[in-house]
Amino acid sequence: MKFDKPACTTEEHCTILKQRGLVVEDPESLRISLDQIGYYRLTGYMYPFQFREGNHLFKENVTFQIIENHYRFDKRFRLLLIEVIEQIEIAIRAKICNTMCLKYGAHWYLMKDLFINNDFHDNFITEIKKHCNESSEVFIKKYLNTYSDPALPPAWMMMETITFRKMAVLYKNLKDTEEKKLIANSYALAVNIFESWLQSLNFVRNCCAHHLRLWNRRLPIKPVIPRRKNNRFLKEVTEATDQQMYGILSCILFLLKTINPNSDFKLRLKKLFEDHPSVNIAYMGFVGEWKSEDIWL
Repeated sequence: MKFDKPACTTEEHCTILKQRGLVVEDPESLRISLDQIGYYRLTGYMYPFQFREGNHLFKENVTFQIIENHYRFDKRFRLLLIEVIEQIEIAIRAKICNTMCLKYGAHWYLMKDLFINNDFHDNFITEIKKHCNESSEVFIKKYLNTYSDPALPPAWMMMETITFRKMAVLYKNLKDTEEKKLIANSYALAVNIFESWLQSLNFVRNCCAHHLRLWNRRLPIKPVIPRRKNNRFLKEVTEATDQQMYGILSCILFLLKTINPNSDFKLRLKKLFEDHPSVNIAYMGFVGEWKSEDIWL
């Protein structure tokens, strides 16, 4: 099938939305938003308010103000999330680095025997070499200019240069040593659960960093939500809990109990909900008795 949709002007997009039944109380506001945000980006916030027949017709009494309010909510939501994920990422970097360095030394990441997959380790070291050679970081340059053995910097420098994703993959590829268990256990988690949380958090972080819609997104990389009685921290866990934002947000609160017990993230998130009462948080997975869950009290 050949793609043949033509590009449209802002005025043409305004007309299309009105023809589909969107109530436009302030045409100038709609035009400005389409110019500054873009028609296609805004359509992601329109789908829940349209019929599913494929004709993109809006349900009754859906105003552009409702669509725009969901967009503004999502923007504030991402800013709140990127801040707390940064805090979690930095804490976990330090935990991995400190735990492994104290046991195996400053250059533990060079030790192939610590890793499950030799190909991963070879590729990882190649990437670190390339990054160090191209780095403008003062501490990397100073190490390379001062030391020749080992040729690469210690882990506490290396860990400051890799992405969240690379950190998650690095941890996943560690062999099942006591130190790997100790890192996960320090957050009261089993290794497999911790691994899944890192990968899911990285996906959410990337959505925040690249300004992608999160409000009603289904997570392709799902965090494992503990269901066994001894590890369970949510009383109600459905098949959809790990697919929506409610699940990963609950995981964030669980991590913050260890990383920052005094965090105001939960209060700020609830305040965001209060500031946007028209936003249906059921699309985020907040259903049932979520307010009575211990972690959300």
